[in-house]
Amino acid sequence: MFHLTTISAGDRMLREMEEFGQLPVSAQRYIRRSLQVRFKHPASLGELARSPAEADSIARQISLYDRIDAVIEAIPVDDDVVSVTRFASLIAPLIAFDIGEQKLESFAALGFLYERLLGAAARPWLPAVFMLVVSLPDLDPNRRLSLLASVTADAVMPHWSNREPQFFPEWIEDLAD
Repeated sequence: MFHLTTISAGDRMLREMEEFGQLPVSAQRYIRRSLQVRFKHPASLGELARSPAEADSIARQISLYDRIDAVIEAIPVDDDVVSVTRFASLIAPLIAFDIGEQKLESFAALGFLYERLLGAAARPWLPAVFMLVVSLPDLDPNRRLSLLASVTADAVMPHWSNREPQFFPEWIEDLAD
């Protein structure tokens, strides 16, 4: 007999915290930075930047992440080719930027971030756009293979949870990588 198991919000949050904790420290820092850029637009880049190069990167990220509301509005509700193409064209530059920062070295890390940036409705579309972006020829072939290999069977399952993420990591104190 099949039993439907319900998971409390607290249990979901603990699972998400565990998922975050299993990511490399550099990915954790990048995810926290990205969520800070998206939801709190730092008044000063000095809040997050550890170098002039990182300040420039954050400035580019702020500019790109200003488009996220349009990406959210374009999340397809079905597999209509026009809406899927529009969504992919809007989200691909953001994912390309985040992959180009070389901190999110797996689909799990990117998916964790984008579920929080876009919400649960984006989940079914993330593996396809991730694979599209990492398949582009400007990536080192070894890195491309590593990124593509990080897409697990769980990432392409036929049924997606519509539960919104519960855990949003934030800066607690200034920790070094």
